[in-house]
Amino acid sequence: LDFPRDEALKAKIKNPERNQALVKQFNVRGYPTVLLMDSTGTPYAQTGYQQGGPEAYLKHLTELKNSPVGAKINKLAAKLASTRTDDAKSAALQEILAYEKEIKEDRENARYFGINFLQFQGVVEESLSWKTADNEEVKLMAVDFLLERGVTGPKLHQAIKELDPNNDKGYLEKFMMAELNGKMSSKDWKGAIAFVESFVGSFNFSEGDNDTVARYYAGYAAHQL
Repeated sequence: LDFPRDEALKAKIKNPERNQALVKQFNVRGYPTVLLMDSTGTPYAQTGYQQGGPEAYLKHLTELKNSPVGAKINKLAAKLASTRTDDAKSAALQEILAYEKEIKEDRENARYFGINFLQFQGVVEESLSWKTADNEEVKLMAVDFLLERGVTGPKLHQAIKELDPNNDKGYLEKFMMAELNGKMSSKDWKGAIAFVESFVGSFNFSEGDNDTVARYYAGYAAHQL
């Protein structure tokens, strides 16, 4: 995929909407971004420019492919796939989310293998409606996972309202900002204004700056109409 800055070159892109959809899907934040995928199109590692020429780059790609980090993620994925009950799924998912948290704390591993956890996004969303024994920790881990990836929607909103009804943990606030950022990015000005009006004043912000930003967004959106 190419994302030229020159307007004349931009006009030559046949399907810019698809490009943008893939950027959002894989959370691309810089260029060049190189995704390593398996035969199903599931990414297992991510990298970019590397010095040293072709031989060094091939060595780097081989190291990513054979990394014990990827092997462990595959093992956790297989364990999750073998579960049958919601309680067993929840326990397996907790292991995955705990390992994802561990990976995030290592900057290099997070850079290369954070993309590998994208394969679990659908399962994490499904977990919000699993009939399991009360396990708030797993649900909060799931909410964190989704919000970090910009996922919003009614199901997540409902789960957060049940887990943090008064925004004591800041999850309602995080959801509001994620949803609002999506509306601003898509230039849904009316939706942004209505969304801010529905949230601001309904709870106390744990981060004062977010209150200010939300009101600024609403004002900016109103100016665009």
